[in-house]
Amino acid sequence: MKKILLLMLPILLASCATKNFTYKIKVKGEDSLYQKNYKPLEGVRLWVVDSVNGWEEINGMTDRKGKIKIPSEIGRGKVLVLYKRHQELGEVELGKKKKVKIRLDYDPCVLGEASKIGYINCEDSVAQLRRLYLENPQDIQILKQISAEYRENALYEKAAENLEKYISLCGDSVKSADILLYAELCREAYEKSGESAAKQVYKDKAVSLYKKTLEFENFNKRYFSLFLLGYFNMEDSMATGESVDYFTKSVECWPEGKHESQKYSALLLTTQYYCIKLSSFCETIETADIEEMESTYHLARKYSDMTIAINENNENAQVFKTYLDNINQVFDMQ
Repeated sequence: MKKILLLMLPILLASCATKNFTYKIKVKGEDSLYQKNYKPLEGVRLWVVDSVNGWEEINGMTDRKGKIKIPSEIGRGKVLVLYKRHQELGEVELGKKKKVKIRLDYDPCVLGEASKIGYINCEDSVAQLRRLYLENPQDIQILKQISAEYRENALYEKAAENLEKYISLCGDSVKSADILLYAELCREAYEKSGESAAKQVYKDKAVSLYKKTLEFENFNKRYFSLFLLGYFNMEDSMATGESVDYFTKSVECWPEGKHESQKYSALLLTTQYYCIKLSSFCETIETADIEEMESTYHLARKYSDMTIAINENNENAQVFKTYLDNINQVFDMQ
């Protein structure tokens, strides 16, 4: 019994280490060349960089409070590069601290005044595009341009609203890429909406749209939609049976070398799910279905090996590997 309890301990520790580990990033910039008056910077895009996967863009942008959250599996140990309006603002390395405060020096081309001017320019651009659409109502691509303008300024609700109009006018000729874009806008609106009443509405829309993309025969980002459906079916930052089903399907069709950090997350969460399931067999070993236990072990081992193949230095991945090695040593899994 002591051996079994010891075998369960690493998985419990791994669960704690993975759960709720999110970088909370806050970006501020000076709004004056002469006064150190740092204010939240909205609309900053982030990239993570490492020597293995190269450059990878983080979904979303900083909100009106200059805040954005990044899962530890994506950012830990990597360099975070910040951009706004296609200009690099700076970079910072992500370590063990979960709260990361970034202060940027004044640059009149990018920071401070540009934040205010950018919003005004957005409204001006939208007004011009709306006038153009009134003059050319048959050119529905203008609605897509309006949506893109709102998205560039982190106004995801308005971006989604205008893209929805565009898609409804496309009818049966709508493309999978447009449905995916609409799903992304709903997801971004969901993540930005906090605890508002609209949060569940955007979540339901996003899930429905990601599922709709899978209906297209030649959809080349099936792996991405499946991954996001897995994400939306998680509970308390933990994988469920339904989310694992989506994660494993996404991994099966994942293109080599693309979005490796998201693929890694899917594999790690799947490994965790099967390891936790395996630990439940250990709790009731005298009455456990040994055949099902062995099947669960082999699934856990399969996804653990795939996780290690991407990043063997991740501590959670190593915890799962050690746990499975111990299980095999005690129960001699065949």
